[in-house]
Amino acid sequence: MIFADLLADHKAQLGKTVSRFTSPDDADFKRHLRRAGQRMALKDPRWVVTEIPLTVGLDLYPAPADFQATPLCEWGRQGCGCRPQPWEEGFIGFPPTLITEPGTSGMQWRLSALPTAAMMGVWGPMLRVRYLAAHEISEAKVTVAPGSEGLVLLAALIEAMRELATDMTVIQLQKGLTGLPTAGTPAYLYERLCLEFSQT
Repeated sequence: MIFADLLADHKAQLGKTVSRFTSPDDADFKRHLRRAGQRMALKDPRWVVTEIPLTVGLDLYPAPADFQATPLCEWGRQGCGCRPQPWEEGFIGFPPTLITEPGTSGMQWRLSALPTAAMMGVWGPMLRVRYLAAHEISEAKVTVAPGSEGLVLLAALIEAMRELATDMTVIQLQKGLTGLPTAGTPAYLYERLCLEFSQT
């Protein structure tokens, strides 16, 4: 899947509406595709494994920018699982779980137990986490599986209609003024396209 082709096809599917997006260097259309990648995770889940350097006594770490959901902490869980019990010699603690919480600069992960030097000596110095990530659709990388071009373009079209819908002013109808979506408006198309995406 080639990003330049997706960009050209997305602009083509917008037809005359393409003139409503005026940011230089196709920034609007690139944004639609980038957000389409986030939406595509609903159809094609993307599991990613990351490793973060641990610090003794520090339980809070920033989550990756592409993190979406379901962090599974693998630190201390590798191997056969034959670990000492609390009453046995050599017990260094139970493997911690991860808690996701908002931070000042994005989502962050908090370990349920502070890492100790003993833990890091046995389980390693890297916090290994498996999580659901957003797909990346950019000039640098396209992570969506080949053959999904049509669904990606539908997701990008949804993002374009969502942005246009926020610009809608009050609509004049026969019986007065209303802000409700009507057939042919971006808000109406947004709702219909979202329904189509969910049923595809």
